[in-house]
Order: sequence, then C-alpha cells, then structure tokens
Amino acid sequence: MIFDVARHKFAEGLFTLLLFAAAAVAVASFCFSHAPIVEGCSDGAPLGVLIDNFAANNRGLALTLVLPMYIAAVLRLSRPTARLGIYATGTLAAVALSSIALFGVMLAPGYFRLLCVALLFAEMLGRLVYCFGPNMRAHLLFTSMLSLGMLPLVDISLLPIAVVIPIIVIVVRGTLRESIIAIVGVLLPTFIYCYVMWLLGGSFTLAGYAIYEALFVSCRVTLANYLAMPRLVFLGVLLFLQLASLLYYTSERITLTGAARGIWSLLVLLFVVLVVTLLLLPAASPAIIVALALTMSVMIPLFFLRVGMLLAAVAYVLMAISAVVALF
Repeated sequence: MIFDVARHKFAEGLFTLLLFAAAAVAVASFCFSHAPIVEGCSDGAPLGVLIDNFAANNRGLALTLVLPMYIAAVLRLSRPTARLGIYATGTLAAVALSSIALFGVMLAPGYFRLLCVALLFAEMLGRLVYCFGPNMRAHLLFTSMLSLGMLPLVDISLLPIAVVIPIIVIVVRGTLRESIIAIVGVLLPTFIYCYVMWLLGGSFTLAGYAIYEALFVSCRVTLANYLAMPRLVFLGVLLFLQLASLLYYTSERITLTGAARGIWSLLVLLFVVLVVTLLLLPAASPAIIVALALTMSVMIPLFFLRVGMLLAAVAYVLMAISAVVALF
C-alpha cells in the first residue's frame, strides 16, 4: 500500500517524509564539507550572504536545523492540498511527493540556502492558497506576502515572482484592503533592509538599487553545474508528471469548486513565471528549480489519483529512484 501514494494515510506520508528528511541530513553531512558562497551571484541577496556564512561557520548547527526545516517546509506546503479540495478526490499524496521532490533538488553545494528558499516558498504558497476561497483571512495574506518579500533577499533570482504574485492577488481579489495588504507585505522586508542600511550610514535608495542591479549578474555557470545529467533526468520525470496532471485537470476542472479552480490557475501561472524566469533571467539560480519542484509537487498528485494502481506505483518508485540518483 505504501507504493500507492494516492491512497497514503498520514502515517505513511509521515514515514516517507521522515525517511527523506533523515536521508537529506545524512547526505548533507557526508557529501558537503560546507555551504559555500556562490561568488558574484549573491551580492544582491543580503540574507543569502548571511545564510551562506552561517552555514559555513556553523556547520553542525546548520545540519541540526536541516531536519526540522525540511519537515516544516513539506507539511506547510502539503497541508492545504488535504483541506481545500484541490483535487476531486481527497488525498495526502502531496506529503510524500513533496518530500521526494525537495530531496531531489535541494541537496547541492549551498544546500542550506536552498532549504531556506524552500521553507519560505512553502510558507508563501501554503498560506496564499487559502486566500483564494470565499473566506479570505487578512493575516494569511499578509504573512504569505511577507514570506514572498523575503525570498529575493535570500536569492535574487526569485524577484520576478515577488512582482507577479501580488499583481495576481490584486487582480483576483480586487478589493482595496487586500491590495494594500499584499503590497505592504511584499515590500516590507526590502524596506526594512534598506532602512537598516541607511541607519548604518549607507544610502537608502542605493541599497534597494543594488538588489535590482543584481538581477543582471549572470549565474549561468553555477546553474549549469547544478543541472548535471542525473538531476535533469529527475526534473524530466517531474515535468512529465506535471504535464500529465495538467491534462487530467483540463478534463475534470468542471467538477471542482471555484476556489479550487482559482488555486489551480495560480499554480499554473506560477509554474509559467518560474519557467520563463529560469530561461530568460541572467541571474537564474538553483533556487528557481527548488521553487519549480515544490510548485509541481502540489499538482502532480492528480496524476496518481487518475491512473491505475500499478502505473501509479511504478511512477512513484521511478520518481523516488530518480530523486536519489539526482545526487550523483
């Protein structure tokens, strides 16, 4: 039954999560001597520099934090999929699938910063999807936008989604109150950073401009080293499952609630923006791959719900094996 991920109980999903989280700690312990700063690619992401330095200078503490951060990211991302009726049939498959997806993309030099990106992205998306129902809660929207606003400070390549998602919220929700919450929430982290730089004797505007300027610093060599052939195979498996899930969604979207369709529209738009950013942005980094994998892991449970038990088990095992092979 454990290989039939669509019918996982919470205990089976939690077992898979703990297994891959523990494996992530082991791999980080033995395969990476430290989390190096990516030279020339992190100058515009001040929190990213601090995170890299922290992981390099406090390796034991960083490894200790990997397990709770990994578990928190997966549970925050997968919880809404079980509560909001995103699929026509209820499932806890996202717990196991997001555990595997994160394992396949996070473990690389600079793993601790990628894990921070995963946690912030999961917080952003896990809270944002609640805002597409009829009973939007202001604190969920604000904390989601706050997490979104912190992402470019951790990795500059995620700035495009920090611009696009608030626009989507403003267009979809369409109220002045929620528009103000979204704008203030996403701008607050950058404002605080610029203000601190000003207090320390720097220029308020130059600190903000440095973030924008870093968008055009090429990190393609770093990205190419990250996208080795085994990881490309894993991403190919994820992409196939993603496209198959979208095909199934088009045939059954009419059976879903309006809120669920709104969430799917958000996920598809986010997927498209991330792919375009990956292809076109000079500063594109592995953080975009992490965000892409987590976004896809919310949608691919639909594939496992619609195919037969045998095919679902084969696809699940193939996904798990390719995630492990991606490390080599």
